[in-house]
Amino acid sequence: MIDSAAARQALLVAVVFLSAPASACSQVDSVPVDPDTESELEALGSTHVVDWDFPAGTTWRDMGSGYEDGGNAGGAGESRVVDLTEPGPWGGTKALENHFGVIPTAAQPQVGTVWWLPEPEREIWYETWVRFGPNWEIGEVAEGIVHDHKVHFMYTQAPGGSRYSNRWEWKVGIWGDAMSAAAHDHGTVGYYTLLPYDDPGSLSATATAWDGEWHRVRAHYRIGDGSGNGVMRLWWDDRLVVNYTGPRDLSDTPDRRFSGMLFGGNRNQGTAQPMSFYFGPLTLWTGEAPAWDAQPGA
Repeated sequence: MIDSAAARQALLVAVVFLSAPASACSQVDSVPVDPDTESELEALGSTHVVDWDFPAGTTWRDMGSGYEDGGNAGGAGESRVVDLTEPGPWGGTKALENHFGVIPTAAQPQVGTVWWLPEPEREIWYETWVRFGPNWEIGEVAEGIVHDHKVHFMYTQAPGGSRYSNRWEWKVGIWGDAMSAAAHDHGTVGYYTLLPYDDPGSLSATATAWDGEWHRVRAHYRIGDGSGNGVMRLWWDDRLVVNYTGPRDLSDTPDRRFSGMLFGGNRNQGTAQPMSFYFGPLTLWTGEAPAWDAQPGA
């Protein structure tokens, strides 16, 4: 048997499990765990948390087989684990930093880390935290630069197809200041389906996201089965801002599944000065909905 301390050191991955009723959600694992521990967790009906519990400076190269390069190329910057100077709202001090250097305006730099789901899923719920550095808007709105960055980026795939083939996105700063949500569908429902926000004017990047503070984001996604029951629901700081349920399936094939998440993404223009944005821990639920999905106003 491998004790937990040795497993943490050998795998450079920390897996945090939260207790829940056995019928509430199913367990997913991104790394091997001790069989005895795994049995105990299955009995609890646990959920999975990616909490970035690696040594500071760790990049996707040393995170294990469940992680992959999210586009850190061409000298754009680096996606790396950092130790925060004070705990985040979730109580921990580990975060993933996506750092951009000074890059020519004509470039389209991309920095991030991909986490692959252990099993493809049709329906998921997740919660994470995001913080953009307080200088993030410099050279953006004032100069009309479109940087089109992602709060989340979920990949989907069809059986036997590429894990990158389609994507569902939540963007911040597109066209200078706006937020948007969309599903890329390379088939029957159109290539790019923009979803409506509740009061989108109050969800500007400068007023809502680029403030140097942590924001909790939650999502519920379901790929439709052909009957018009696709779902995209998004929460920003406990406020339901996108609530889309059909009639479109938000997928070009009912057998498509979610395959992974990109923590990071591209800027459609370069950066005038070094800047970073951060992700806190990710909690993923499958099976039945987590408790927060049933809260009043959800």
